[in-house]
This record gives sequence, structure tokens and C-alpha cells, in this order.
Amino acid sequence: MNVQFYQKLSHDLTELYEDDKYCDISIEAGYPPNNKIFRAHSLILSYRSSYFRRVLSRETSDGRIKSIKLKATCETVQIMLRYIYTGILVLEDQSSYDILNLLVITEKFCLQELVKHLQLYLLEHHTPWLKQNFDLIYRTSFQHETFQELQKFCNNIITKNPLIIFQSQDFTSIQENFLISLLQRDNLGMKEIQIWNHIIKWGIEQNPSLTDDPTNWSSDEFKALEITLRRCIPLIRFFELTSQEFYDKVRPYKRILSPHLYEDLMRHYMKPGSQLSSNILPSRMSRRRTSSFQGTKNSIIRPNPSPRPNSRPSSRPNSPHPEFRPEDIESDLITPESVGLLASWIGRKDYLDFDSPYEFRLLFRASEDGFSPINFHRICDNRQSTLVVIKIRGTGEIIGGYNPIRWKPLKGSWGNTEDSFIFSLRGPYNNSRSPILSRLNKGQNTYALNYEPNLGPSFGIADLKIEGNNFREENKCYCLKGCYEKSIRTTTGFFSIEDYEVFQVIRK
Repeated sequence: MNVQFYQKLSHDLTELYEDDKYCDISIEAGYPPNNKIFRAHSLILSYRSSYFRRVLSRETSDGRIKSIKLKATCETVQIMLRYIYTGILVLEDQSSYDILNLLVITEKFCLQELVKHLQLYLLEHHTPWLKQNFDLIYRTSFQHETFQELQKFCNNIITKNPLIIFQSQDFTSIQENFLISLLQRDNLGMKEIQIWNHIIKWGIEQNPSLTDDPTNWSSDEFKALEITLRRCIPLIRFFELTSQEFYDKVRPYKRILSPHLYEDLMRHYMKPGSQLSSNILPSRMSRRRTSSFQGTKNSIIRPNPSPRPNSRPSSRPNSPHPEFRPEDIESDLITPESVGLLASWIGRKDYLDFDSPYEFRLLFRASEDGFSPINFHRICDNRQSTLVVIKIRGTGEIIGGYNPIRWKPLKGSWGNTEDSFIFSLRGPYNNSRSPILSRLNKGQNTYALNYEPNLGPSFGIADLKIEGNNFREENKCYCLKGCYEKSIRTTTGFFSIEDYEVFQVIRK
């Protein structure tokens, strides 16, 4: 009979790890002034990791302690070393960003069993963060061949919502291979003219001497752009463009196209039905889910807009609701990525882009409807399920809250619900690398919402208090933790509001 005492073995190896007796290697990690030296045993490292086996075989063998420098944080190296010695991996107290760094270093150290485990752990426990930091995840996953689980996650999102990449602030800095992998997709759900415009933008950004206006470019400048986009141009579905799109957006750059392709395009638009010799790629639009769009080839027809109550016309769709897309939200303050994250918080379930069951209908925008409490209550009172998004003046912070019931202007009265929450998406007073979600503390539901008529949309006793006669001009708003689990700002100082929006959240 085989008896296995793995727990005792792990315990003994833990003691060995914590005792530097017999250590013959030092590992320097971290960055000054927070760098640190770890002591370890080369025999254990060599047999647990082929990376260390290879590196240590090149080090001195004259009896001196060997030294290795690692470009990694002290915390990451400590977790990795503890795992190598004991087989124990503790992730509960690690941030999403730290786990991603740990994943990168485990691949470097050839700990293949951890590479897949860490990817699955991120996908199971940190999906909202992965979406919020999609640019970083996409670049990282495709820089490492073994990050296949993260690559699948990225591919799924890009297929459904490619704008998350093309409209990101970092789009012009992505590597050419990443861009090519996007353009090769037949199921890239965007109009071809949008893709072309972004490709031109990317190409110009790679050539600092180029201006945005090609009418003043020299032959050398056109040649520079042609060389930059040489691998991209064959992947553009030029024959899917309308004649006006071709004339306005492609013709100014005709000198970067081959004469043969340009001649075929002119024949296509000037003499429809002509025989063409160019390679014509299949339409991307034909592979999109037909339930998402209405219309014919080269066009996307959205339902007619309906007016926002007590305010200007809106671009949101009428009921019955079409499939809501994150980029459809009528907001000046939040991104499509944030919409998906907020939907997940509202439903207490992670939704993959188009799977969200909610439509966000704009009710109120302070910059257009007014910054006084009266303006807010006039439009938003008695509206079921509302999301408030606030941009703080001077810092650019985006904070807000969700009210699943109704706003009512009742002096000395409170809204009672267990499903409200407050949040912070970004800003200098959010010291977390991730967005902050703060739900109600147990037993505090009777003070979830503040119904004072002289306040704007306020949550808790003072967790998010919008106070004053003019929220933009007066510095009277503040956040003071009380009824909700977490503070959404690390400062309790007063602030004013640059703008805020209120959306009615409608289940489709």
C-alpha cells in the first residue's frame, strides 16, 4: 500500500524556503528603492524550472553564491518561489494586475502548469477587470503564444465588439502583427469605411512627418505611408464601400494603392457590373448576426430616434428594443467598456458584450438640463431603475451610483433597497488599479438613497452626496464612507461637478 504524506512534505519544504541555510543562490527582484534579495537553493530551482536549470548552468561553479537579477516585482517573485518550493499558490489577496504579471513571469520560468491555471483564474474571478483593461490584455496575450485561454477571450470580444480595439486611445500604438490579425477576420463586425479610416490613422501615426491632410504630401511621404500599410491594404474590402465613401475617403490616398487596384475600383464605381481582375474579398458584414442589424449591404439602418422626456431628441432606439450595443449608449462620460462593466454590476452576473439584457436610456444631462437639484428632480423623479454617472471637475474622476427603485423629493426620507451601489471608474483619488464597486453594508438598506429635495442624486447618509444650488459652480459635493462597503474616493474633500448624466436602465 502506498501512503502519501504530501502535506508533511510541503510543510518541510516551506521551512526550507524560509530558512536560508544551505542556500547557494541569490535572486534580486523589484525596482529601487524597493528592490530585495531572495536566497534560494539552486538544486530545487533547477529541477523545478528548466529556465533556472539553463541560467544556473552558465553561472559560476567555484563555490561562490550565484546571483540572478529578475525584472519582476518582489511580490511576484515571492509567490513564484513559494510555489516552486511547496506547490502552494495563494492568489486571494493579489490584484488583477499582479496576477497578470505573475502569469507573464511563470511563462518565462517555464512553469507550464501555472500558465493555464492563472489564465483560467483570471477569466473566472477577474473578468470585469480584463474587459476594463482590454488593450493591455489583448497585447499581452498575443505576445505570448501559450496564453491561449486569454487569446480565446480576446477573440470572442473582438468578434462581437471590434470597436473596443479600434476606438481605444492606444490603437495607434498597437503592433503591426496585432493589426494584421484583426484585418484578417471575416467576422469583424464593422463597416469597411470605419476600418479604412482607422488604418489610415494608424499608418499616419507611424510616420511622424505626415500631417492629417494628404493634399500637401510629397511623393516621398505617400511612399512612406504605402510602405507602412503594405500588409494592411490587401486586407481591406474596398469593393464594399459606397461610391461616396470611396470618393471622399479612399481617392485622396490613391497613390498608396497599386495602379491595377485603383483602376479596378474606378471601373467598379464608374461602370457597375464591369468585369474586374482584382482579388475581391468576401464581405465582413455578411457574417454578422442578422439579429443585430437591419439593412442592406454597405449600410446599417438603426431605428428612428425618440425624444428624451422633457429634453432634446435622443439617438436611443424605440421599443420594442433592438439588440443594445455598448457603443450605442448616448454618453459623453463613459466608454463602451464601462457600459459592459456596469451592466455586470447591475445584474450581478458577467455579460459578454452583446449578451447584456439592459438598455441604457439617457434621461438627463446636467450640461444641457441644469445643475440644480430642481432640474434633476423635475426630469428624473419617479423613474424606475436609474444609473448616475458623474465627472468631477478638475480631476476627471468618473464616479456614480445605481438606484434600482425611484427618486422621490421627500424631506427627511430615505430610499430602502438592497440592490443599489456606488462606484468609481477612474481618477486620481481611486488608488486601485481596478474600478471600485461598493455595495451596501449589511443592515444599511434603509439608508440606501437620500431623498432630500435640496440634493441631487445622493447615496447613503453621505457616501455620495450631491449638494448645493449649482453643482458645477459650488464646491459642496463629497464622499464619506458610511452605509456602503467601500469609499469610492480616498479623499473626503469637497468637489464640484463638470457634468453628470442619468440613464434609465431598461431590461430588454
